[in-house]
Amino acid sequence: MSWSDAAFAVDTLPDWIAPGDTIVLTVQFTPPMEGNYLDTLRIVSKLAGPDVFVIPLTANVPLVPSVVDSLVITRGALNGTQLYWAPVTTTTSGQAYTPPYYVVWGATSTDGPFVPFGVSATTSYHHPFIVNTQDKYFYVVTASDGSAVMGLEEKVKEMENGE
Repeated sequence: MSWSDAAFAVDTLPDWIAPGDTIVLTVQFTPPMEGNYLDTLRIVSKLAGPDVFVIPLTANVPLVPSVVDSLVITRGALNGTQLYWAPVTTTTSGQAYTPPYYVVWGATSTDGPFVPFGVSATTSYHHPFIVNTQDKYFYVVTASDGSAVMGLEEKVKEMENGE
């Protein structure tokens, strides 16, 4: 057996497997960071000639952006609330990363439930629907690779229209 990617490993195997015998191979996957991993498990028969069993191994560890930090909330008298935050520049494993979107979530309680308020391609967001100073909202901003954004803009518009 041979490996080209250290993210995959197989337990120690015997040097010899008798014809007709069966063994169970356990492949362990321990990725060092996010990304796509491709490898091939090859089992060669030395007795029956050049027979090779080829088993493709694939895995994907999605990018997990770091947490949005330094959220600043400024509330205007009649023009809503403005949110600003520091840009996310790495994943949770320290890999350089710039997210294409941020999702702004809000709730009327610290316990939630948090619902999507909007999407921003920058490090700021204007929440225009807070005009009553008695309204309290709690915000969370998350970095997104775009997959969480699909369909979100339509959902936010439905919420804004009271649908």
